[in-house]
Amino acid sequence: MNSSLRNSLPPIKIQGVEVRQDGEVVRIELPGNRLFEPGGARILPDGLRLIDDVSRQIAQTYPNQMIGIEGHTSNDPIAAGRWSGQHQLSVAMAMAVSDQISGRGVVPAKQLFLAGHGANHPVASNATQAGKDRNHRVELVVYPEKPTN
Repeated sequence: MNSSLRNSLPPIKIQGVEVRQDGEVVRIELPGNRLFEPGGARILPDGLRLIDDVSRQIAQTYPNQMIGIEGHTSNDPIAAGRWSGQHQLSVAMAMAVSDQISGRGVVPAKQLFLAGHGANHPVASNATQAGKDRNHRVELVVYPEKPTN
């Protein structure tokens, strides 16, 4: 493990946002119900503010690190419509957050990449609504690696 990352890069503390060390990476958990309209990937006005606040803090605290933007969903069935499954929705969520961050120019696009995990990596039980709400999220993952030129 790269213990220098843990020692040299302090975690970000934001009210209402879960931040945790996960091996060599720092995970910043943005709740889906604060970011998106129900069942979709359209960002709410309050979600835009949250993304902007967190991305500014990432730029200040981790100015040179690679940042993964990972979309996650619960295991609830997808309503008929725009997405055929959880993976498509999770990718759309990650893309929407990535577009907001890169569009502001606070974190350079070369430091960002995205992934959609669907319901494959729950952090809580999907047996309860509270667990499903927590699983529906976007995580900003700070990696020890720096972008190559």
